[in-house]
Amino acid sequence: MFLPTPGYGAVTTLVFCIRGILIPANGVVVSLFTMMSNIGLLNSIAVVILMEMPLSFTIFLLYQRSKKFPYAIIESERVDGIAEHHIFFSIYLRGISSSIVMVGVTAFISSWNNLMTPLVFLNPAKHLILSVYLSSLNSNINPDMGVMMLALLINTLPTMIV
Repeated sequence: MFLPTPGYGAVTTLVFCIRGILIPANGVVVSLFTMMSNIGLLNSIAVVILMEMPLSFTIFLLYQRSKKFPYAIIESERVDGIAEHHIFFSIYLRGISSSIVMVGVTAFISSWNNLMTPLVFLNPAKHLILSVYLSSLNSNINPDMGVMMLALLINTLPTMIV
């Protein structure tokens, strides 16, 4: 059975995920920097991927969507003799596909617009991230508006496509 069943473990996990949503990453940046330094992930793209995964929101949203999934469909497929992996991939994932797409779009937009993670965890000379480059273009002394507008256009295109 792959659907979450309501019980003490599910409620505890849900409360833990909600607490994770309430704590912003900016509030724990010093401890995260120390942890990533001890692991040896500073100045790597892996740290940006790890820091930008919205796991608490993802678990909370997909858990809530799974609770609303009609379990009778799964039972009827089992009675018909359909294999569990076929039920999971063709019935269940198609049923929650809108939630999966929403989580993906939300994760992409939040990580694309984030300035703090690349600025703190990456060396700008080694990894030039577009959001860090845009913040460096904004200067009070002789700003080049053409370059700034082109960089803003390039920064906006992926979010418009998604």
